[in-house]
Amino acid sequence: MLFRSIGDHVKRRLPAPIARLVLAGARAAWLPFAFFRAYRFSRAPPHAAFGTVFLDCLMAGTGPREAWLWRELFGERVELGNRAMSLLLSGLGDPAGHATLADKLATAETLRAAGVAVPETLAIIEPGCAERDLAPVRDAKAGLVIKLPRGFGSSGLIMAEPLAAGRWRLNGKEVSWEQFSGRLQGARQQRLVQPWLRGARSLDGFLEAERPPVLRITTARRPGAAPFLHDAFLAIPVPGNPASSYLTRDLRAPIDAATGRLHAAVLFAEPRRRLASVPWNGAKIEGRLLEGFEAAVRATLVAASAIPPAPVISWDVVLTDTGPVILEGNSMGSWLLVNLGRFRGQGAASLVPLLAEWVAAGQRRQRPS
Repeated sequence: MLFRSIGDHVKRRLPAPIARLVLAGARAAWLPFAFFRAYRFSRAPPHAAFGTVFLDCLMAGTGPREAWLWRELFGERVELGNRAMSLLLSGLGDPAGHATLADKLATAETLRAAGVAVPETLAIIEPGCAERDLAPVRDAKAGLVIKLPRGFGSSGLIMAEPLAAGRWRLNGKEVSWEQFSGRLQGARQQRLVQPWLRGARSLDGFLEAERPPVLRITTARRPGAAPFLHDAFLAIPVPGNPASSYLTRDLRAPIDAATGRLHAAVLFAEPRRRLASVPWNGAKIEGRLLEGFEAAVRATLVAASAIPPAPVISWDVVLTDTGPVILEGNSMGSWLLVNLGRFRGQGAASLVPLLAEWVAAGQRRQRPS
């Protein structure tokens, strides 16, 4: 039903003859494309088995890295590829919910009105702006996070820290103000400037990287029902790894929702290895109580209720000394991260039946009375 609904989604957006050509062309083109990508992936580390990766890519309509990771973590074929999932989810729920979450400024405004803590907006920088428009950045006394208001993941992220004598550290590299300001003025897209949040002191041992640990909480809801907690994990940044290196940038530790305690973590570059402690300093992971977890879950449930209904929302939360702060929400994020807790064999159940409920609800609304 789910994959048929993806085709139905395409047919609704395009005239029937064009939709048929698009779908037929996509099916024909996918086999050689999947073959080439799987072959290239298998030739480089981690040297995954080509046949298995190719078949998983072909059947699930996904990329080789995602197919390999899913099988390594869960021991089965990926149930829903990210591209198919994004296309499917974009047609489920209230379109206004997806639109709000796609815009970090709109999300912040909505959540702030609901009483949920979000980062302060210090400035909005337009492409080609004048030097005077950069005053909130130039005069900052503490670290800044500069991001795309409509970006996703770590796309375009700048972690900026003021140093002495007009020098700055950007994502670990020292530059002059002239270089920094030139980069901002020459950007092609609008940029959002926020304060650089620091992790709570209770996270001692996880705070050695320039980025704070991020609590990823996924909320879900059935049609017409209230949001509920689906899954959660703590992303512990690895010192010296840039935010863009997906396989090595974070240790990811699932959380027991009933107790708020961390399970052993996994590094995606070594998905079969379980880490009971942090490799670089020995700080305990497995069994550690995550202080502030319950408050963060409450905040995300309030946030999910404030957004027009969407089936699944993944929230990025920073636990600070003053409480949880929600950075953003994503209604079409990584399906693997949405389901990460399942790699322990006893995590949250699959959300595919819930998505099927939304598909069925949408079909009922479209039927003529």
